[in-house]
Amino acid sequence: YNAVFDRVAFVDCVQPLRMTDGGRFLVRDSSIAVNDGACDGPRFSGGQGDPLIVHMEGNVIDGCNRGVRVGGFSQALLRANIIRNGTRRGVLVSSDGRALIEGNTITGNGGAAPGSEPGYGGVSVTDNAQADVGGGTITIDGTVLSSAGNNTLCGNRDHVGGQGDQDLENLTAAQVKAGSNWWCDFDPSDQIDGPADTNPLLSLQP
Repeated sequence: YNAVFDRVAFVDCVQPLRMTDGGRFLVRDSSIAVNDGACDGPRFSGGQGDPLIVHMEGNVIDGCNRGVRVGGFSQALLRANIIRNGTRRGVLVSSDGRALIEGNTITGNGGAAPGSEPGYGGVSVTDNAQADVGGGTITIDGTVLSSAGNNTLCGNRDHVGGQGDQDLENLTAAQVKAGSNWWCDFDPSDQIDGPADTNPLLSLQP
């Protein structure tokens, strides 16, 4: 890795992590939280031809308005994180970004008034981005990988005036694979906007 953030506590940082250049970065067992200020959340937007690879594992991201943003040509492995209470969304994969999303708890995000940046709720995929939320395949750092799912996705909301529950929003033309997850419901169809394959469904929270 070019840099490792291990057991770091970010408090009231508007932009706790911002990465735009190429490299490989590890963020693990850290926390990003709001006490008495504001947080827009981590943002990754690497350019084409100089890969930006981010591994986020075992972190708690609490109260960051814009959640975790994977954009540009960035690639991210999001594993075993707790992402909650973001006013716009938990995770946004946009532009030509790619993300493998596995074993995360993404709850209580969304519900803010609409803004200029699309993407609301739990996990949102827009533009030409790709995300494997469970049971698909995706190339990260030159290797074809598959998410095992095991995410908990529930209690996330669209923006004010939107459709209400929105744990997964797919604004791309391609179907998002999102199998083997726990939706706090045995029929998550009313929690999803856009084409997605949620089978098989978990019967218990992982």
